[in-house]
Amino acid sequence: TQQTYPDVCLNHMPWVSRPGGDLFVLSPVAPEGQVRPVLDGQLGPGHVHGMDLNWDGRRVVFAYAHSESEEPHPLWLDRTASYGLRKTVEPIHLFEIGVDGSGLRQLTDGEWSDLDPCYLPNDEIAFVSERCGFSLQCNELDKDETSCNLYLRRSDGSIRRMSVTKDGDYLPHVLDNGLLGYTRWEYQERNWAQIQSLWVIRPDGTASDALFKQ
Repeated sequence: TQQTYPDVCLNHMPWVSRPGGDLFVLSPVAPEGQVRPVLDGQLGPGHVHGMDLNWDGRRVVFAYAHSESEEPHPLWLDRTASYGLRKTVEPIHLFEIGVDGSGLRQLTDGEWSDLDPCYLPNDEIAFVSERCGFSLQCNELDKDETSCNLYLRRSDGSIRRMSVTKDGDYLPHVLDNGLLGYTRWEYQERNWAQIQSLWVIRPDGTASDALFKQ
């Protein structure tokens, strides 16, 4: 478990979760099975933020937020410190590793956090990212907090943007009909208490729409 800000729209900032945790394999899949760590310290202190198993069952894509120590940043609960932390704390990046712990490699880099990855059937990877550079619509002037949009990492390593919205997109996952399902921090098609609604989008970035409307 991770202790984080109560506001889920801030969880893509690498300093808002306590360091700790790993990817694990349970074998056999039974109460008496053995639990084996996959990363086992290869990336140092930090925490995993979203993961997905490849269709071949041999690889895992995941996001990782590096940390300077096993303790959370001293300012991790101070939202007014986000502007300074953005300049000094490494953002969240995507990685891939074999389920046996071999072949660890970094998939994304740069100044923005990338997280919540999932494999597409063609081995491309959908994820959400701050690369859009949008600020939260309901934010205060003394804070520097961003939204996430959907992106795609092609097999050649290039990045393509999928969604363009001022609101936050999160948690993409491939559905059985080939569409990507995800959640959106929507301000329009919702009632006053339903913050994150379910949306779908084609893998080419077209036809994004709410799954359930008013």
